[in-house]
Amino acid sequence: RIDSPVSVSLKELNRLPAKFRLSEIRDGKMVPVPFQLDAGHPPRLWWIMDGKTPAQIRRTYVFEEGPSRAQPAVVIRVHESKKYLEIARGESRLLRYNSAPPPLPSGADPKYTRSGYINPVWTPRGQVVTDRAQNYLHQLGVWLAYVGTQFEGRTPNFWDLLNGKATVQYAGTQHKTSGPVFAAFTVTQHHLDLGLPGQQKVALKETWTVRAWNVGAEQGYWLYDVMSTIRCAGSSPLTVTKHTWGGMAIRGAPEWYNERCRVLTSEGKTRSEANHTRVRWCDLSGSTQGVWSGMTVMSHPQNLRHPEPVRVNETIPY
Repeated sequence: RIDSPVSVSLKELNRLPAKFRLSEIRDGKMVPVPFQLDAGHPPRLWWIMDGKTPAQIRRTYVFEEGPSRAQPAVVIRVHESKKYLEIARGESRLLRYNSAPPPLPSGADPKYTRSGYINPVWTPRGQVVTDRAQNYLHQLGVWLAYVGTQFEGRTPNFWDLLNGKATVQYAGTQHKTSGPVFAAFTVTQHHLDLGLPGQQKVALKETWTVRAWNVGAEQGYWLYDVMSTIRCAGSSPLTVTKHTWGGMAIRGAPEWYNERCRVLTSEGKTRSEANHTRVRWCDLSGSTQGVWSGMTVMSHPQNLRHPEPVRVNETIPY
């Protein structure tokens, strides 16, 4: 393991001390470790198991009452404006979640108006690796939407916005936090059925928790998690039918067309072979102004249908 985020539950403590610290025992010495408290139920203490940890190696940490002696690492922060939430580390931006619909290109159909997605995503060197494509305005950077659905006798399509049957929109910020180990925000999104004349009906309520870890910047990468939890908004069920695409998706940078883009999966499949195969991870990368960069999507083992099938386009960086 290299620079791994790790945590321990504090549920067995009767109380949290007013001040506490974390140290690692190294060569008989207590080395202070920066940490961050995740005040959930139960609370968890997070830190970075820094450096390289070979297999079968034991590392020992001590959690105790008293003021922390750790020199804070560069803090990773969430900034919220009227238009977006953005995670940054120092002067470097990691990602932007659009809580308000960004302006559309001149002449674009207003049906493409949508919020509730991540774009852009930057590398530590400042390159943009996602895109809301001008020629595919329903492809939004990093987003989640379903295509074939059934709801109250209608067939809302949350993906192909131009059909006007459905959309997804940001509905509020629940929580945000910054610190030396991670920055995170939790937002609510509504999947709206537009099939009723003159009204919108919330079919699904979705919660996104986006957490970026304070690791990798010096080595040239970021690491962040997206956790989506979806439930029916009311008593009416929504059925997602089989389709050749849909769900969580990424649209790569605008220059990543044809030979400027590559795909590699955990099963060794390349761009021409990967479509509709099941993968544990999938790497999408490309050349921007002669510099190669990309994103690797790693499926969590607790995901529904893990390892999931992927839709890989042989022309579009998607």
